[in-house]
Amino acid sequence: ALHEKNFGIDCELLSRTLKHPEKISDKYFSKKEKELPFIEVWTKKEAYAKLLGVRLFDVLKVDTFYSDHFTMIFKVASSTVTK
Repeated sequence: ALHEKNFGIDCELLSRTLKHPEKISDKYFSKKEKELPFIEVWTKKEAYAKLLGVRLFDVLKVDTFYSDHFTMIFKVASSTVTK
């Protein structure tokens, strides 16, 4: 076991780009989430879905901006990524 509490992990290349991310962010991201890089928010949402064991669609409207838990997960993941 890696940790005594449940957790969800998702890894994405920070350099990954999409042609039209606003099609997703306009529909599913909160106002504050839209201020962040798309890939950061998307990765948080995917990790949260994995934590809960649900489909990504089930958590797309969850606001990840105001939770320290989500921020911590991303910072840990992004600080260990090297190019």
